[in-house]
Amino acid sequence: MKRYKKYKQVNLPWLREVPEHWGTEKIKRLFYISKDLSTKENPVILSLARDKVKVRDISNNKGQIAVDYSNYNKVEKGDLLLNPMDLYSGANCNISYIEGVISPAYINLRNKVKLNKKYYDYWFKAQYTSLALQSVGKGVSKDNRWTLTNETLLNYVTLTPPLSEQSQIANFLDWKIGEIDRLVGLEKRKIKKIEKLKNRLINKLIKVENGNKIKIKYFCNLFGRIGWQGLNSGEYSDKGILLITGTDFKNGEINYETCVRVPYFRWEQNKNIQIKNDDLLITKAGTVGKLALVKNLKEKATLNSGIMKIEFFKDTIVTKEYLYYVLKSDIFKEWFNNLNLGVATIIHLYQRDFYNFEFFYPDIHTQEKVVIKIKNIENKFDNLLAYLESQIQNLQELKQSLISDVVTGKIDVRDIKIPEKYRNNR
Repeated sequence: MKRYKKYKQVNLPWLREVPEHWGTEKIKRLFYISKDLSTKENPVILSLARDKVKVRDISNNKGQIAVDYSNYNKVEKGDLLLNPMDLYSGANCNISYIEGVISPAYINLRNKVKLNKKYYDYWFKAQYTSLALQSVGKGVSKDNRWTLTNETLLNYVTLTPPLSEQSQIANFLDWKIGEIDRLVGLEKRKIKKIEKLKNRLINKLIKVENGNKIKIKYFCNLFGRIGWQGLNSGEYSDKGILLITGTDFKNGEINYETCVRVPYFRWEQNKNIQIKNDDLLITKAGTVGKLALVKNLKEKATLNSGIMKIEFFKDTIVTKEYLYYVLKSDIFKEWFNNLNLGVATIIHLYQRDFYNFEFFYPDIHTQEKVVIKIKNIENKFDNLLAYLESQIQNLQELKQSLISDVVTGKIDVRDIKIPEKYRNNR
């Protein structure tokens, strides 16, 4: 792809040059932040997702539910919504094609002048992925509620290509990003099929139809933090002991790099959740049933209230690794789903219920052989899955770099002929 013939210097932290005929302007000259409140009695509740703005289903009680929605901001078709919170983990923006209301925590931009909103949607996406917006955020730490203020956003400098060029860029990116997303979708479907086959093989090995049956309570104790015990995000810092949460579970282990830290007394509060290597953990809230075996822990760590520790007091009946795979299998999923049939509230794995989880098990020698077979299956399939994940990562990086290069004028797409179905951004 070719570059523009002439460029000029610009004094921006995230960019040094732009095409000669492009301008620069503060966001507040192009957009204003709408804070209109909805007057509808039962408004459509919207959610800003990664891929688009969606209608939120509040009937399932999932996520944070508001007491009422009278203070929610009105959203019109074509509004550009931004997430100014958690600029590292929650970085996101999208144009809404649905009318409704959204939490006032989000920023709702409406244009004051004629422009192509899809171009600026792509431009904001590039600002997020390049970490340019994050560099002007504020907060306690970059890992916790690093936020973009309204004033900072409105005074942030953007680019102003000619309107016709904005439309050409938006159309070009719709076309090319659509192709990349299609390829990503193909790889994800391959992953789902492989995961399904892998799980089927593992379930076949772990499922015992007859023989001895046992409940968790006859060989394990269960421990967890009783409530939050006053623990709150204000205690999070870069010093202290590790606090393990469900979001730190990765591929059956703990990703210590994502763990927050809390004061030392939180470790002293409960010796039963003073975590050590080889502990088996399971999430009991949020996404229930995520598992992790603690490995390579080199410092003090405790749990938040969403995790339970499974501690063996008898290891001559069931091995820890065998139980890990039982809990990972359809045996546990089916038991938990049956337990929660007809439950309308947020589902939770309670200790009193989990103690009565019952399953068939073979003798120790057979368990050990089954675990070896399962690990061989995992190694075989995980190598293939890792390759497919790397392909997706490469495509996502290509997508990000293409958006950034085109919206900032590093690539000239003015003369590229775009298929008719993508020429809809005016």
